[in-house]
Amino acid sequence: MPEKDCCVTKIYTNSSNGSCGCGCGSNVGPAGPMGPQGPVGPQGPVGPQGPQGPAGAPGAAGPQGPAGPAGTPVTVTVGAVSTGAPGSSATVTNTGTPANVVLNFTIPAGATGATGATGAVGPAGPAGPVGPAGATGATGATGAVGPAGPAGPVGPAGATGATAPSIYAQQGKCRNHAAFSTLQTIKQPL
Repeated sequence: MPEKDCCVTKIYTNSSNGSCGCGCGSNVGPAGPMGPQGPVGPQGPVGPQGPQGPAGAPGAAGPQGPAGPAGTPVTVTVGAVSTGAPGSSATVTNTGTPANVVLNFTIPAGATGATGATGAVGPAGPAGPVGPAGATGATGATGAVGPAGPAGPVGPAGATGATAPSIYAQQGKCRNHAAFSTLQTIKQPL
């Protein structure tokens, strides 16, 4: 019989009416048992990563672990502290041991700052002690003669002198008492 049936190339299904399900109306026998599974095909390429899911709720805290062993006692002391050059890095060096730490610090000096404003004048200090007297200087030149002072008061009258001999006694006559008086005035001016 020539293969003109439309269901020749179809996969038969185990339908209840025995038809092939293609609508041709052919009646076929029941489907045979399933054959063995074929080999696994090659793995397909990895698909793109999906979006990150929401964060899960935090889990319960675990039990506290056992206490660790006691550590080795350590002492830490500060050794030398020196000033480094401006702009250099600060350094800390342990010159001791891991159990007895001695830290030496090198701290760079800062840059010189700007000159500050002049401060207010402070209060005057107490007077210092008097210094020793200096040597006597040379005598200066004599100054000019000053103006004459005012005349002093008139002194008291002197004592009366002895009486001079009269013209009569000198000339043996007494006839010119007026001339004697004039002569006495010339000899004893006031």
